[in-house]
Amino acid sequence: MTGGDANDTLAIACRLTEKAVRAGTVYLHCVDKLQAATLQEKLWSFRPDAFIPHELSSEREPREMVVIGHKAPPENFHDILINLANETPAVFARFDRVLEIVPAEHSFREASRNKWRFYQDRGYPLEKHDIHP
Repeated sequence: MTGGDANDTLAIACRLTEKAVRAGTVYLHCVDKLQAATLQEKLWSFRPDAFIPHELSSEREPREMVVIGHKAPPENFHDILINLANETPAVFARFDRVLEIVPAEHSFREASRNKWRFYQDRGYPLEKHDIHP
């Protein structure tokens, strides 16, 4: 999935999360702590008529169906991984579905191509969707 700048990428992540949570647990894998905190703020306000219960990843058992973090996801999360990082998380295979958000910025394109090849080389079915915020 492609987006424009960093704000567009986070907006797309919010929209995907809103839909994905209907299918089960969602782990939003961020680049770092700052992006995780920024995404958490965005989820509070991305739409005035919507609220997605969520929490930042921590040592305790999650209480919400949506967790945002930049390290390993909670052990009991297996449904949907939304990846905003430049690398493929080591635990991607335990998820039923992986959604990659590809920023439109040229500097991120090569990392995105590498992730595409990574999944393709392992035989995963791939679909590309152009989504704009």
